[in-house]
Amino acid sequence: MNFFSGTMGVEPNFISFILPYFLITLFTTLIIVFRKKLRNYKHEKTLRYAFATLMAIIELIFFWWTFTRVTDGSITKFLFDESMIPLHICALALWLMIYSAFTENQKVFKVGFFMAIMGPILTIAGGSVDFSYDRFRYWHFYQEHINTFMMANYLLFVKQMKIVKGDWIKSSIVTALIAFPIALPINIMTGSDYMYIYNYEHSPFSIIENWILALVVAVLMVLLLYWIVEKIYLWAQRKVDWMH
Repeated sequence: MNFFSGTMGVEPNFISFILPYFLITLFTTLIIVFRKKLRNYKHEKTLRYAFATLMAIIELIFFWWTFTRVTDGSITKFLFDESMIPLHICALALWLMIYSAFTENQKVFKVGFFMAIMGPILTIAGGSVDFSYDRFRYWHFYQEHINTFMMANYLLFVKQMKIVKGDWIKSSIVTALIAFPIALPINIMTGSDYMYIYNYEHSPFSIIENWILALVVAVLMVLLLYWIVEKIYLWAQRKVDWMH
């Protein structure tokens, strides 16, 4: 099928550029505007479970696509050359939001929330994918991030799962524990790109030649963005009628 092809397809155009911004704005706005109706909908749990299941299915199809179309069935290439273990911020956020949607686990939600807000916004704002909107990979790339962002906002505004002051620090600690004791050694041993540290040629930090300096910049940026996300959403929580 051409849809699952590894080739570009149609040339990128204005529609392919603007579509992700339109979708993430539209869906997030609808969640916030209709939060009360969604909250009181008698099949809300079924709707949430279906949304989370769809997120998981799309990601699993991506694993299959990468394994068969990109790595030709090589486990080593799949795990390390393509860095497919979910050890990137956006991949972690996806699965943490799926888990939170099914369990309503507040601790897991708080950790994943900052990843789920920061990662997708940065990726959609500055990222690009070398496939057109007539290809699966285009839709996976943007839907993975859009859906993760949407689920984080759904759980916050519809399910009223809260964050409190200082949660950004806890999420930062968890991110660091994943990045340095786990992702960094794997990268050094295998040449992978997990968390875009050490082997970071595909990240925005590739303009910095010294990898230690690039790592320091990346850490500072993550800390700053986590802090900004907390400030914005603490303000949003105060403005939203949680008790009605």
